Amino acid sequence: MPIFRGDGGSGDASTDAYASQVAQNAQTATTKANEAAASATAAAASATAAAASESSVSDDATAAATSASNAATSETNAATSATNAASSASAASTSETNAGTSETNASTSETSAASSATTATTQASAASTSATNAATSASNASTSETNAASSASAASTSATNASNAQTAAETAQTAAEAAQTAAEAAQEAIDGFFLGAQASNPTVDLNGNAVTAGDWYFNTGDNTTRIYDGSAWNTINPDLIGDTTPQLGGNLDLNGFEITGTINGGSY
Repeated sequence: MPIFRGDGGSGDASTDAYASQVAQNAQTATTKANEAAASATAAAASATAAAASESSVSDDATAAATSASNAATSETNAATSATNAASSASAASTSETNAGTSETNASTSETSAASSATTATTQASAASTSATNAATSASNASTSETNAASSASAASTSATNASNAQTAAETAQTAAEAAQTAAEAAQEAIDGFFLGAQASNPTVDLNGNAVTAGDWYFNTGDNTTRIYDGSAWNTINPDLIGDTTPQLGGNLDLNGFEITGTINGGSY
């Protein structure tokens, strides 16, 4: 609906046309009022003239009365028009005020809309950034999961290798312990019959046990090897040929054989 904004107000073509029509109506009402006033004045003058010539100008009196009535009607109409014009002006002013309020509200709404648009743009940008960060985090999580799976596989392989190594180590330890036991037994056996280098005939072997038949040692006093026969130590000269004073411990049994050789240049 066209709105009258008053003097100096901004508006559109319809509003200005409506305001112009209201002003024109007001001007017409004013003109009618002036004409009515003039008519009333003329009617009064006519009434006075009619009264003076009433007796002779009956028709003029009747016409004057009619004019007076018409003038009164015109005056009433003019007053009504003026009232209507004032009401229209008041309504136009109210419309202008309402239009100003609406315009203010529209401006406020426009500002709020612009602010909301800015906020929405900021939130959209933040959402886009969050989406990008989420995608990056998801990618990192996937990579971490893959790395964790690889690490778990490697850990499982390492655990298997460690278990195998432990089994091998336990097997090797068992073998080493068996070898050590065998070596200790061999050493004990050796220590039980070979008594090493001694300065005199020993009475116990290297294991701390009493000497038995077959035990032997090297005597460092005369550089001979001696073997125990169960009751005494017998000397074995390692260099019979080089011994310049060989001696028999008893009668020599030739066992049917002859001894041949040269003694002091003679043959036997």
